[in-house]
Amino acid sequence: MKKIIVVLAFLCLGFTYRGVNEEVVPIDGTCVLYLDMESINSTQAHDLSQSHNNGTISGATRTVDEYGQYLSFDGTNDYVNCGLATDLSSSDFTASVWIKYSGDNSWAISQSHTLTPSYSSDWLFPDGAQLRANIFFMRSVVLGDESTINDNIWHHLVMVWDRTSETYEGYVDGGSIGTSGTVSGYGGVSTVKVGSTGDATTGFFTGSIDDFRVFSRALTAQEIIDLFESTRGRYGI
Repeated sequence: MKKIIVVLAFLCLGFTYRGVNEEVVPIDGTCVLYLDMESINSTQAHDLSQSHNNGTISGATRTVDEYGQYLSFDGTNDYVNCGLATDLSSSDFTASVWIKYSGDNSWAISQSHTLTPSYSSDWLFPDGAQLRANIFFMRSVVLGDESTINDNIWHHLVMVWDRTSETYEGYVDGGSIGTSGTVSGYGGVSTVKVGSTGDATTGFFTGSIDDFRVFSRALTAQEIIDLFESTRGRYGI
């Protein structure tokens, strides 16, 4: 009886079985992509946002531990093609994800700027050790030292783009690491990718990725802290 009462109490407080409150930052109309990596099968990552931009999984495998499940990427050809094809940098946006890796890795999250006649990225993170070794990148404007997260420990990364100022702010584990310089010549094309370059031909990620969210607005610093604090427990942090 006591166990039943405890479970009901958690449900009434809005908690999931992972023991974290998923509604600290509401999954409302401004959340245009939410891949929690719990609602997945071998071929599809279900988008829990109202946009229903389900991701198509190519090679990445589901991994389960005591905290739940996430996707593992082998660094060879694994990626997820998200259904979200909006030009995100044409207005304010926020991209949030949990990742864990070590070694010479490339990109966990990205969107293309051009596909032909040659590929270029609009924005991505992290900008791995085999490239420029920065955490965040947007049209060659970079921010952060990638070696500080390249440690095989889970980290929460957030990029907040401000279209008015044409700058972005980067967050690692709930704290701001600064604001970028001015970005020019931006504009996204094609779908957002998880685990590769925006054209899914290179930059394949080696490691684990979980809880990827995109908002069509700039989250506040307090919302990012709340999001980090409400999810960190599932990663043993």
